[in-house]
Amino acid sequence: LDTHRNHPNHEAALRRGFERLSSLIAAMKALPYLGPGANRGRISVFDVTTIVCVSEFSRTAWKQGENGTDHNQIN
Repeated sequence: LDTHRNHPNHEAALRRGFERLSSLIAAMKALPYLGPGANRGRISVFDVTTIVCVSEFSRTAWKQGENGTDHNQIN
């Protein structure tokens, strides 16, 4: 996904990645948190997890210019 040009499957690759992330989040929400704390078993693993999605060099998630992605200068 980190190319400057000629990346024909950009949207499909992003979609697959986010669909897999969505499946992971659904599984985490269904799994009770059994770690330490007062809410043990009453909250999900998702509730105590931070998910960070990044791209090398903070590239944009959309194609630009020559069918590739540029660095995101505002990140």
